[in-house]
Amino acid sequence: MSGVGGNTLGRAVVDAEGVNLPVRPAEAVNAVRRAVRDGIAAVWGRKRVPEADDGSVRT
Repeated sequence: MSGVGGNTLGRAVVDAEGVNLPVRPAEAVNAVRRAVRDGIAAVWGRKRVPEADDGSVRT
């Protein structure tokens, strides 16, 4: 599925942990994700951000 600005959305994959919607190129979405993480870190502190920089969940 073609999107705005040349981005392409893949087929949504639903599983028990959430919904995955692949976007290509992913850089615009990654920039938003980084900004949200930075905002959470500014309030809670970096060590309390629930998701690591690579997207893995901290335990």
